[in-house]
Amino acid sequence: MDLHLPGPSRSIVRSVHTTGVTSVGGEPLVVVSAGETLFALDAAMGRKVWSVAGRGFSAGRAACGGQRVYTAAADGYARAHDAATGKEVWSYQMASGDEFSLALHSGWGDVVALGDDVAIVAIVSRSYALDAATGALRWTFSGSAMYAPTVVLRDATALFTTEYGVVSLVDLATGNTIWQTSLDVRVFNAGAIVHENTAWIQSVDGKLIGLRITDGTRRGWPQHTLAFTFSSPAVVNNTLVVGDQDGVVHGIALP
Repeated sequence: MDLHLPGPSRSIVRSVHTTGVTSVGGEPLVVVSAGETLFALDAAMGRKVWSVAGRGFSAGRAACGGQRVYTAAADGYARAHDAATGKEVWSYQMASGDEFSLALHSGWGDVVALGDDVAIVAIVSRSYALDAATGALRWTFSGSAMYAPTVVLRDATALFTTEYGVVSLVDLATGNTIWQTSLDVRVFNAGAIVHENTAWIQSVDGKLIGLRITDGTRRGWPQHTLAFTFSSPAVVNNTLVVGDQDGVVHGIALP
């Protein structure tokens, strides 16, 4: 059965966000939220494999790891689903209240991160590290780090970036902060990308800020555009590529 997303509603269109990709039985599977429904699609043909409705609105990106898919939504819950069937494995309540409070404060825009057997999910005021297998709470991290994706590093640490430009390197096992620095800029969807030993953070106002991973020391601060910038950067060889709201794509040579 081919997937047909429901209706022409603008809210439905806006809610379709970057997909998660996993594999079930050796076959690639694409996972994406649309409105209040989570869809899993066969990557080769785009056919619907399963769907889960009634989860609450989500504009965030699912994370896929092993046999589970992890999401957060505007009903206040983070969830894990079986990647093969969509069956809920566990849920964790991150926010509560009436529908208006949930719409403002839940994890509707969260991009889920995975690392060191934890799933990292967030609401507007706090991030949660949940046991990936059970959903049990491991630790929490204060700050509005829901919008810019958390970046998990190979040494069992993670970079958290708040919407107000506070960047923290956090130990995944304990939740302890290794270092923290304030960039005094706004950061939303773009977030950070790591290249070699530097994290490059893209600000809303067109700045590209480099931070040394080991201690948070700044390595550069070019203003590459005056347009608002929300797109996630990518690195090809030593060139960082990012697009801005004026429709211009910039290629920036990294040191």
